[in-house]
Amino acid sequence: MPIVGSGYAVTGIGLATPMGCEAQTVWNHLSQGRPLFGKDCPGAGAGRVDDHHIERRIPARHAQKLDRFTMLAMIAGENALADSHFEIAPENCYRVGLVVGNSTGGWTFLEPTMQALYSEGMKAVNSYTATAWFPTAAQGEISIHHRIGGYSKTVCADRLSAGFALELASVAVERGRVEAVVVGGTEAPLSDFVLNAYAGAGCLSPSGCYAPFEETADGRLLAEGSAMLVLELSPAAAARGAKVHCEILAIAGGDDLAQAMRSCLHSAGVSPEAVDYIVLDAFGTPQRDDEEYRAIGEVFANHAQLRMSAPKSMYGDLVGAGVAMDVIIACMSIERQAVLPTAGTPARVKSPPVGRHVVGRPEAAPIRYALVNARDEAGRSLALLLAKPT
Repeated sequence: MPIVGSGYAVTGIGLATPMGCEAQTVWNHLSQGRPLFGKDCPGAGAGRVDDHHIERRIPARHAQKLDRFTMLAMIAGENALADSHFEIAPENCYRVGLVVGNSTGGWTFLEPTMQALYSEGMKAVNSYTATAWFPTAAQGEISIHHRIGGYSKTVCADRLSAGFALELASVAVERGRVEAVVVGGTEAPLSDFVLNAYAGAGCLSPSGCYAPFEETADGRLLAEGSAMLVLELSPAAAARGAKVHCEILAIAGGDDLAQAMRSCLHSAGVSPEAVDYIVLDAFGTPQRDDEEYRAIGEVFANHAQLRMSAPKSMYGDLVGAGVAMDVIIACMSIERQAVLPTAGTPARVKSPPVGRHVVGRPEAAPIRYALVNARDEAGRSLALLLAKPT
């Protein structure tokens, strides 16, 4: 079912990424148009968050109990709340919600423990193993730390996890269950177990190169990170004088991407010609990238001014956190009236059937409406429409 209401205001954004944890720092890195992958990165060049960000923000004694995906979510969640200036107090804590998307859980904590258990014949393991690996660990730690007592969920749905989390958050604020929701996704998939599982399923690039929409594209590279937002109804945000980064007008799913985009635009009452920018799903294989191009050609027909790009080509696939990261990229693009590029050179990236694919360097552009595309491994799709605040 499409989700559409009176407009959902994004009043806070928080990041913990391979590019940094501050929005402007992340923007500056991505504006360079260069991939962050390298031979020093684990997991076939995957993008990893600098350990110093964790060490500065999470006390060492507490970090011993947690997996990286939880610590990254805690950093991003705290950044989002600080950015929103939304005060959580005893009198309103039960009116604040939390929804976290995640797909791979806590294998960076679990795998070393289990490996030692089975290879060394240990008689006991770290007692925190029972909680650190569980996908809901991030939800629990954030809610405890910030005393969030309202609607609270964890969503595990492959690459759509954070998208469905945003959908649930939208429903919660629309129906008045909460005043605000901290929502997004977190992922730390850079363990041997997870990387081998993805490689065995044919999801990762055997060449170690993430080059979506190029003829040589042969898969993706994974990255770890977290992207969190504070979501409120637009009238409520206006009433408390909050800065609004952007508004989410509609979220819609479909069995294919064209259906999801059409449903999203129809729900918001926005014509295809009004959309200025698309954050591409960028699956990273010729077949799936061509499918995305074809869907855009079907929905947007002769929209010559449409721009699109895949900034994730510079840092990798954040899996369960990917949709939230793309939403934040769309937010930043609307605020700065500029499109971040796809990594590579224009000569190598295939031309879209309509509009313009921004490659190599950022491009200034008037952006009122931005669309975020997302798909899972089976092709199920989501589209999210964002707007410049009025």
